[in-house]
Amino acid sequence: MKTLVLALTLALSPTVALSDFKSDMTIQDLREWTGEVILGDLAVGEIGYFISGLCWLDGQLFAKKEAVLVTQETKSLLGYKIIRIPQNKVSVEAIAGERLEESYFKDRLATLLNDQKECNSHRNKPYLPQDLLAVDNINGMESSTELIRYFFP
Repeated sequence: MKTLVLALTLALSPTVALSDFKSDMTIQDLREWTGEVILGDLAVGEIGYFISGLCWLDGQLFAKKEAVLVTQETKSLLGYKIIRIPQNKVSVEAIAGERLEESYFKDRLATLLNDQKECNSHRNKPYLPQDLLAVDNINGMESSTELIRYFFP
């Protein structure tokens, strides 16, 4: 009797189907296929634009190599023009879109300067140094105080 109950339970219980479809492409394969370019693809001296990808680690600002670049600077958001420079660094220019209100720009800049937890996880793992590029300056400024004074004298 117990065997019959067990057999019926197994026969009637939902089972997990295994998929025959497999992922056989790497992230790099997909990027090449879509034409997507990331910050880490830039060579020294090359320029790119992105909307997000800056983060803090131990009080220092970094750019994520995995940040997806856009084809041109933004017209309505806070964006960044980034130039790859030697020694695994970047120079950043914060660009306020033409239609960006000053209050929103100020809020976005404050968020960037305050949000110092963003670099702490990368797919639930800490970022490794090879995943990041050190930010040398933003608009020529080397500290948050200088940057605020630059934009809001």
